[in-house]
Amino acid sequence: MFDVIEMLGHCGYDLRSSIILTYGLDLPLYDGLVRRALNRAGVWNQVVFCDLTCYLQDIQAQTAALHAGRQYSVTPIWQSGAFHPKVYLLLGPRQGRLLVGSGNTTIGGLIRNAEVFGLFDFDADKPSGPHVAFPAMFALVEELSLRASDTVRKQIKSARQMAPWLSSPPVEDGRKILIGGPGKPDLLTQIAACLPTKRADELVICSSSFDREINGMRKLLPLSKAKPVCIVQPDHIEVDGRAVRKLGASVVWRPFADPYPPEKRQRKDVREHAKIFLFGHGTTETCVFGSANASAPALGATNTEVVVVLPPASKGEIVKHLGLAASLKA
Repeated sequence: MFDVIEMLGHCGYDLRSSIILTYGLDLPLYDGLVRRALNRAGVWNQVVFCDLTCYLQDIQAQTAALHAGRQYSVTPIWQSGAFHPKVYLLLGPRQGRLLVGSGNTTIGGLIRNAEVFGLFDFDADKPSGPHVAFPAMFALVEELSLRASDTVRKQIKSARQMAPWLSSPPVEDGRKILIGGPGKPDLLTQIAACLPTKRADELVICSSSFDREINGMRKLLPLSKAKPVCIVQPDHIEVDGRAVRKLGASVVWRPFADPYPPEKRQRKDVREHAKIFLFGHGTTETCVFGSANASAPALGATNTEVVVVLPPASKGEIVKHLGLAASLKA
């Protein structure tokens, strides 16, 4: 369990630029909390890309983002599908930090919800080079900047100039970054290519939303020999009953059980917002997590999504680490 805002504002690195990719954006939260945390860390070049539809909803409701356009830029992204990544990239002359996960830049995504993030760090004073995730994410940012204003493009250019190590030979550590979206291969095809076998023995899914006809779940069925187990939060999930009945017994549904320690469980309105795909292969399992729900737009090439694929772990290790055992038994 960790505090995302703490990870952004107190990493002990010399950082100058921040680039955030998010679906939902809570401007007052960013303006009053995230911006200040980044400022304390020395980050003055702040850039945010968010989904246009969510931005329009938020901008109409907010009145307390006085520093927008002054101390940070916000670029809404329009596309036929959702702009749905959750990426937090911090860059400095010799160091960098990258968080990739499921949490939007909102109170829910950064404070209240049950979310999953992956952490990538780089320090030029250490022998290892930057993880391949850093240049991959910055390439996506540069692609997005082509749709942004001249001011934002200058911010992105400055971010690269202040982090020359982005051009260093990247290294791998077994973790892979996959990017789905318009003009890119289907995300599910990319995920399947990373699995040790064509079909998993079993599949566990955590998803906070689905497409209406549950076609995303239908696409996942052939990847597992056993019935997939899907963990959802009944009070918050929106699914079409007829589509669920058509799936019948081919999917096992389980209610989410909050893994937060009971003695610290003060959040009464927690939402299960993590997106996890756990493929079991004999004595090992492969975990995929990030922004993509078990929906057809997310697993295809409609939405812009970013996920992390972990190297195979011992069977049961990820379930234990994430506290999913109670949900699977519920």
